Amino acid sequence: MFDYNRGAKAGGIAGIIIGAIGAILSFAIVILFKDSFPEISSINIDTTGYMVAFMVFFWNRIIWGIVSGGIFGIIYAAVYNKLPGSSSLKKGIVFAIIYWIIVGIIVGFLLTSSQENMYEFYFQSVGLGLVTSLIWGALTGKLWDRYGGGEKQPLI
Repeated sequence: MFDYNRGAKAGGIAGIIIGAIGAILSFAIVILFKDSFPEISSINIDTTGYMVAFMVFFWNRIIWGIVSGGIFGIIYAAVYNKLPGSSSLKKGIVFAIIYWIIVGIIVGFLLTSSQENMYEFYFQSVGLGLVTSLIWGALTGKLWDRYGGGEKQPLI
């Protein structure tokens, strides 16, 4: 029997962690390299404006993390027994690679509208997307064990 609640909880919490880290890093990149982004550098925003934008972006990423992480975890629960690997951590990493290929590469490639965006797409998908997916899968695997029956496992 599939443990969908366990999967949704593990994936959702992993999604919150990934969403929060992603929001902080993305916003830091925008602040540090804002002169490289013409659409941002042309806007004159004071410190308060940056903080408001960050908070909106941060909570958007947290909500995205809960929803997409929950879905990720439910699918992980459904395919758990079919995934290769001897531990939940390894199964999470394998599932994350499969997820990244389907969502990050195939769907992302289909949604890339022009040749101009290809380099940006490859950097984001291959560079950031793969690393993020691997961390997400590893966290989901660890949290899967933590929220299973029996003794609670430490996260790290």
